[in-house]
Amino acid sequence: MENPTTIAIDLSKSVFEVAVEREGRICQRRRLNRRQLVAFLSECPKATILMETCGTSHYWGRIAQGFGHTVKLLPAQYVKKYRIGQKTDRRDVEAILSARGRKDVVPVPVKTVEQQTISSLHRIRAALMKTRIARLNTVRGLLREFGVVIGGARSMILAAHRTKRPHYLQTWALEVEKRRGRNRAAVAVANKLARILWAVASRGMPYRSRPLEAKNAENAQA
Repeated sequence: MENPTTIAIDLSKSVFEVAVEREGRICQRRRLNRRQLVAFLSECPKATILMETCGTSHYWGRIAQGFGHTVKLLPAQYVKKYRIGQKTDRRDVEAILSARGRKDVVPVPVKTVEQQTISSLHRIRAALMKTRIARLNTVRGLLREFGVVIGGARSMILAAHRTKRPHYLQTWALEVEKRRGRNRAAVAVANKLARILWAVASRGMPYRSRPLEAKNAENAQA
């Protein structure tokens, strides 16, 4: 059976709007800072705590659970449908109370610290992958504008066969061709050219090609 006392909290960075409901009526309203909210949750009798999902909702959900309260996190995109008038803290808590129990509003479980850490890592990785893909697509687009695509990679491999003093990139391309075939070597060269172009653009330095002998001499000294 649900606790007869329901407390809706509109979360924010510093000041929190709180509405206490009993028997279907709001009997108390308060505006609390972070320290006061913790004290309020620790002192009030066990209740059902309602909050919208946001960046800090799981943190505050765990705080409330630690004091023995039942916590329900309501998806913000559904709660906003029950807000009447312009957005204010007072109307936000009223919307949270109105959304409670609606069939289309399914509460989100409060994540543990471990669950939230794993979720955060996945989000960071997804963001990094998105950025990486966007950068590579930009580089590929620039290469296409300059005509440096697979055709250009094939031309570099052909030039490597003809020269007597290949630079180390040409030598690397010939080694890849020997192991994997010309088509795969062309793709590998195109990808490497894209990475070189990105490095040159990000560092603001010109690309300097060196003969293989100089490269081998440096490796020998190292």
